[in-house]
Amino acid sequence: MRAYIKLVLTALFWAGAFFAAGRAMVSGPPILVAFLRFLLAGSILVVLVFVNGKSNELLSRQNWLSFLILGITGIFLYNLFFFAGLKITSPVSGSLIIGANPGITALLGRIFRGERLGGRRWLGILISFSGVLLVIARGSLDVLVHLDINRGDLLILCAASCWAVYSIFGKDVMRRMSALSATAGACVPGVVLMAPLAYWQTDEISWAFDLMFWISIVYMAVISSVFAYLWWYEGVNAIGASRAAVFVNLVPVFVMILSIFMGHWPNSAQILGALLVLAGVYLTSARTQAPLEAA
Repeated sequence: MRAYIKLVLTALFWAGAFFAAGRAMVSGPPILVAFLRFLLAGSILVVLVFVNGKSNELLSRQNWLSFLILGITGIFLYNLFFFAGLKITSPVSGSLIIGANPGITALLGRIFRGERLGGRRWLGILISFSGVLLVIARGSLDVLVHLDINRGDLLILCAASCWAVYSIFGKDVMRRMSALSATAGACVPGVVLMAPLAYWQTDEISWAFDLMFWISIVYMAVISSVFAYLWWYEGVNAIGASRAAVFVNLVPVFVMILSIFMGHWPNSAQILGALLVLAGVYLTSARTQAPLEAA
């Protein structure tokens, strides 16, 4: 029972990250928010690697290229698109597009690695993408015809694609090291790559005196990254990867609930899109390995 509770809370923590990111970007530019989040989260994860006696995995030169690839795709590019997208789209739309990640991952796995997909998974991919398209089009065919698409939604879609590449490559990496080491190792080059952009795009320091900015950063780094990460893999070990994967589907649901509590009701396109994405994810993820966390 404790494992199930922690998995539910993990989904809630990841949902909260969408709102914390939006609040942090009121004061600071997107890349600065991403940099500070993973500077703190990465530092904590590196310490945990050493505490758990996995330092040999982190320091081995044979793993550095893998860390670089993971850092570029899953930390640097993913967060570049994710935070920039959330700056100009809603948390509900963003979470629904990210929620289709299993379908994107399965499709890219088929294209680049020749992974076989049965009829059920193809149907899941089609349904998921239909839901994403509905959200992006805001339920209007005219939006697609005139290409009047929210640029933030497209950036979030790019973020989901980067995460799919990260997840596919990460499965191979974690055959030879722990998930903790892989995640901590990815944070190092990811943070290094973000540092010059964060410096270049930050021309004032009013964010440094904003208490809510720092609360949002700490929440994203400690709660939705470190704690959620630990509880996620604790749940995977307790009930299995395929059963734990179902809990990822709760993220867009929690985002909608939190959005309602904040006085922002989802529109009909978002509600229908959510149902399609969740149905598609269920079909696509059936009997497959649980994805790496993304929020």
